[in-house]
This record gives sequence, C-alpha cells and structure tokens, in this order.
Amino acid sequence: MKIGLIGKNIGYSKSKEIFEKQYGVDYFPFDIDENQIPGIIKYMKDNGFAGFNVTVPYKETIQKYIDYAFMRINGTNVVKFKNGQTEGWTVDYQAWFDSIPDEVFEQFQNGIRSIAILGNGGAANSIHRAFQWKPFMGVTDNNIIVYARNPKLIAGEAYRTRQLEDFNCSQHDLIINTIPFKANLKIDFDSTNKFIYSDLNYADDTLVNLAKQNPNCVFAQNGFEMLKKNAEYTYNILR
Repeated sequence: MKIGLIGKNIGYSKSKEIFEKQYGVDYFPFDIDENQIPGIIKYMKDNGFAGFNVTVPYKETIQKYIDYAFMRINGTNVVKFKNGQTEGWTVDYQAWFDSIPDEVFEQFQNGIRSIAILGNGGAANSIHRAFQWKPFMGVTDNNIIVYARNPKLIAGEAYRTRQLEDFNCSQHDLIINTIPFKANLKIDFDSTNKFIYSDLNYADDTLVNLAKQNPNCVFAQNGFEMLKKNAEYTYNILR
C-alpha cells in the first residue's frame, strides 16, 4: 500500500518512519506549495496510492481540493481515494484524546475548570470541535478559549477567542498548543494551580521542558504519541 503526505516545510516529519516500520507501507512525503496540490493529488490517484495525510499548513486548504468530508470540521488530515473520488477524514481529535492517559485527567476530581487552545488552524479547530461532541469532564464552550495571533472565526462559528499575548497560564487547567514550533512561541508557565500541557509539536521539546519545571504541572507531553495514534487511525481508514 502507498500513502502520501502533503505539507510545507515538513522535513522534520517522522510519519514516514512510523508508517514504514509499524505498518509496512510505502510512505511518500510531498513538500509542496499550494498551487501544486491538484497535480500531486492527480499523481497519487494515477499511481495507485490508497490516500494521503495532510499536515501544516494545508489542513484547512485541502478541503477545496477534495470531493467529500466525513466530519464537519475545517481541518481534514486524512484523504482516501475511493471509486475515483476523494474522501476527507479528520482523526486529529481522536488521536489527541487517546494520546493522554486517563489517570492524568483523574487528578482533576472537580472537572476541568478552563481549557486554552493556542492557535486557530486546522488541528485547533478539530480538537475544539471534539470537546463539543465528546462529553469531557464538564467542559462546555464557556470553558474554552482559543488564543491566536490573528483571532478569527473557526469554521464560521464565533468561539471565544483572545489575542495570543493575553494568554495567562494560571487561568487554565488544560493548555493545548497547536502552533508550529517554527513560530518560536514563548509561554510563561507561571501558574500556581495544577495544569496539564499538551504540545502537538514533536520536533522541539523546549516548551514541554519549560512546563515540567513548574511543580504544578501534573503532565506535559509533546505530540509524538498523538502522531502514532494518527498513523494507526490513518492506516485503518486507508487499508
């Protein structure tokens, strides 16, 4: 089976290593500009690919180039070729949930007071929408704030958004960073309350290590476990 990966500046990606070692598939990363997407999709269709993954910065953009999306989320990260059509899937949210051990959340016996999602791209959108669909420790939209350099509507809905510089770690129990590591994000982990830090990046552990320096951080993890879950769910969809 052949699987592709579409993204930009993705030399750091470990997806090829995971797919080829764990699942024995042929995995082909395509580091491309947006105007090359239609041609690459045609190339993969014509050459017997089962489908492809989508990563930054095209998780939202890709929906212009596919026929159908199974999830009403503006953040597709798996595309399947089926009967000449392209089917879009979103597995980021499930991969994220399944990458965090249950016992981590059990430390918050009174529920999660507030969630901060840093960034407002495709992965942020997927995870935010998942909290709407999946009952999770009393979380509602009122518990979630999206922080971004350029706050905007996500999937056309007016979620609670703030400027990134207004982020304050002490106001949140769960912090999920979706901003790519190359953006050189700075975070002050000065909370006096216990908190969880989940970073979807796996190429740089700077922020994870900073979070761990605060004794009130009960758990901090990069995105590698989520990446492995993403690979598992992608393989199950495409095989």
